[in-house]
Amino acid sequence: MRYKIGDKVKFLNDVGGGIITGFQGKDIALVLGDNQFETPVMITDLVMDNPNDVFFAKEDTPSFEEHEEIDIDKLKESVRRELAEQDFDVMDFKEAYRKENSEPQVIREEGMYLALSKVDQKVNLHFINDTSWHTLYHIATEINPNQIQLLQSGMCDKGEQELIADLDRDFFNDNRSFFIQIISFKDYKYEKKDPIIETVRIKSIQVARGNGFAPNNYLDTDALLIKINKDKTIEEALDKLTQKDIEKQAGETKPSLKLKAPNAELEEVDLHIESITDNYKKLSNREILDIQMARFETSMKGAINGNTKRVVFIHGVGNGKLKMEVTKELDKKYAKYKYQDASFKEYGYGATMVIIRK
Repeated sequence: MRYKIGDKVKFLNDVGGGIITGFQGKDIALVLGDNQFETPVMITDLVMDNPNDVFFAKEDTPSFEEHEEIDIDKLKESVRRELAEQDFDVMDFKEAYRKENSEPQVIREEGMYLALSKVDQKVNLHFINDTSWHTLYHIATEINPNQIQLLQSGMCDKGEQELIADLDRDFFNDNRSFFIQIISFKDYKYEKKDPIIETVRIKSIQVARGNGFAPNNYLDTDALLIKINKDKTIEEALDKLTQKDIEKQAGETKPSLKLKAPNAELEEVDLHIESITDNYKKLSNREILDIQMARFETSMKGAINGNTKRVVFIHGVGNGKLKMEVTKELDKKYAKYKYQDASFKEYGYGATMVIIRK
């Protein structure tokens, strides 16, 4: 291709480009980039950026044979003036690529999820089915240790999501638990897949502080995604999931379902200050710690005097001060009782279990 001074070109084997301002012999063109430096480039390594986008009228554009008569300094100044007037910006593709790839990437892991998203003063509860299976779901909330109340049941197709409930934030003040039952199936022949029965516990501090809420592939807002993946045996699942539950897809309120009574010999005590009192924002750190330790002391005495065998104190991770005070008090006043870190699966690193009696 025959190039002329003033042609707008791109580099064929590299990023960037600019305006041709001159030639060195028959094989090399001088290209003025947006950094205001001329770069000698083999003509065979150039390609027109836009044949119609030149900075000189065609009749005034010198041909290759005429370039010796051109005032190069005057031409450079003309090009710079044209660039300034047109606000022309040759993108630095390397920098753009670096910025694009330095952005945090949302990791997607296929599965079924319970998702919480905040909208104004509400918390939306979603069921997300990011699998290749159709699902029949039944989602309820715990009313007391012996009963649950249905929120919604129905069918969620593969790759779809359902809004289960629109809840007030106060709904989560008592570390709310959700009871989930799921049966998965396909249209034709498929391998045996056991139903899922799982209880998901949402701590009040997660909703209050937004712990774990993050960008995701499913909702337009930050959300807390909890993966549902605990498979149970068919026999155990069918004992709790009735045919009536499966066939019901409308989502009307149903009578509460009675569950097997949980282990009443285990007590759980949340020592987070927001779970103890609402009026904590103006308290000093020392006052907050005193209130938390008073709750610890009361709970320990109650467990010793009652039938409780084990007490789990949820103190969180934080800076470790509360956990240190709890263990110091156990060593000092309750040395006869053994204690250990509570289940990591249930509480992470933020809880201590005290064994009151065998």
